[in-house]
Amino acid sequence: MAQLTVQREQLNHAPDSLRAIMLVQMLASEAQARALQREARESINAARGSAPGPILCLNGQCDSSQARTRSQPADSGRIRALRARLQTAMDRHFAAEIPLRALEVADVERRLSQVRAETERRRHDRAELVRQMVDQILRDAERP
Repeated sequence: MAQLTVQREQLNHAPDSLRAIMLVQMLASEAQARALQREARESINAARGSAPGPILCLNGQCDSSQARTRSQPADSGRIRALRARLQTAMDRHFAAEIPLRALEVADVERRLSQVRAETERRRHDRAELVRQMVDQILRDAERP
């Protein structure tokens, strides 16, 4: 549930509709992968008969008689099919993630360019900016 909340917040803060679409595609492939993972777990557990139980240990003496062991291997054909579907889902995930990251890199580069330009402007106008700050400090000192 917490993961869904975080994903919803990510979607709400997407700066534009293109990013929102890419994010929805990426999150949909993640949801599909989680569903396939549950399906694989169910298939493996069904092949075992049930989930393995604990080995009980008391004062150094361990009793594994109550522990369930794998009765037969999981249906390898079904697992191969699930693996192929997971491969497709994760491929879609990365297909959506890569352009999203490219947009993020472009944003960072644009912001870096702005910061560099502002720094250069302040370096160029340093004497004037210092004079303005000193004037402001003295004006503030004159106020009651």
